Amino acid sequence: MSATQQVPFDIHLHDSALTTVPEQAIRERAYDLYERRGRQDGLDQADWLQAESELRAEIRVRQESRIPADLAE
Repeated sequence: MSATQQVPFDIHLHDSALTTVPEQAIRERAYDLYERRGRQDGLDQADWLQAESELRAEIRVRQESRIPADLAE
């Protein structure tokens, strides 16, 4: 691909990054992860990122389930 050609933008690769997740939902999921791990301290950032990722994925699945199959491709 030459430098003058544009790379096609695929919204499906980026839509999870555009999904807004309420901070309170992330906080609650991260705390749940912390508790399930036996309240081991020091992994708060990892818990937060995992919680955010899980919630984004759940939202994306719900959104995709509302899109008619012929439009999802």
